[in-house]
Amino acid sequence: MIWKRMLAAISGSVDQELLLRIEYLVTENRILKNQIKGRLRLTGPGTKAPRQGQRDPVSSARRSDR
Repeated sequence: MIWKRMLAAISGSVDQELLLRIEYLVTENRILKNQIKGRLRLTGPGTKAPRQGQRDPVSSARRSDR
């Protein structure tokens, strides 16, 4: 059937495009990681990282909805 061939062709081209995007992102990440020196702080100035044992505000909000 012709629709099966068309579907296979479209799926194949989409898969190929996704593989190319993934390859590009992996390469970009590798380049950016090589540019970073030392440790990267994930909190900005004036913000505090949550202490161990503190509950996440999102998960505690979900619990109070019940």
